[in-house]
Amino acid sequence: MPAEKDLESIGDGWLLRGGPNGGYLASMAMHAMTRAVPGRSPLAATVQFLSRPKVGEVEVSLRTLRAGRTHSTVQAELSQEGRPRLLAVATFTEQGTFDEDGASAAFEHRPMPAVPDPEQSVPLPLDRLTGSFEQRLDRRAPSAETVEFLKGATSGPAQVGGWTRFADGTPLGATTVPLLMDSWPPPPHRHFGFGGGVVTVDLTVHWRGRPGDGWHFVWFESTLLRHGYAEIDGLLWRPDGVLVAQSRQLARYTPPTE
Repeated sequence: MPAEKDLESIGDGWLLRGGPNGGYLASMAMHAMTRAVPGRSPLAATVQFLSRPKVGEVEVSLRTLRAGRTHSTVQAELSQEGRPRLLAVATFTEQGTFDEDGASAAFEHRPMPAVPDPEQSVPLPLDRLTGSFEQRLDRRAPSAETVEFLKGATSGPAQVGGWTRFADGTPLGATTVPLLMDSWPPPPHRHFGFGGGVVTVDLTVHWRGRPGDGWHFVWFESTLLRHGYAEIDGLLWRPDGVLVAQSRQLARYTPPTE
């Protein structure tokens, strides 16, 4: 099918390390692709980050690659100043796929961790975090030790996460799930110390349940750093323990210089 083109705008409220947050850009692409398949829900998406865009207008080119009875697949390309910035391919499924009534789960070996409620958790210290993105989320770690690295010390394994919600009370929607899958400082920072550079090459998200309102619990882990690249695996749960999404990033990592 021929590509459909539209214009979107990258706002200045989601900036991180000098540019728009990758999860925000992925959610922008998902929102555009959803319009191409009305009545369907996102199931899986892979986003390739080609070059860093800036605040302002971007051209979105949409192409429906497949429109089947169960699955539809859409491609989106975000371009700016004649340069491709992002390429995404997403598969959508039937609207009621994630309804809990009548669902027949086979197994689940990774339940949500037993953690304190948000009110008993530790607010993410923002002293060393800059960018407008950092003000858009309310994030609370299950323990002070989890985020000790943000105060200048290494504090444990390459694992990080906690309770997360939008600071203005906006409920989490299916198309904004990718934003939460890129919403915490990367896990290698906890192992090596804050200050290293992380540039996402690829972000893949699998939707596994319907998001709810308010708080969600996210957890990120890295198990391999080699040749300058680390993987970051993410999990997102509703407060009732239902898994909403899984993700994997491949990111180029530069250790801190100090």
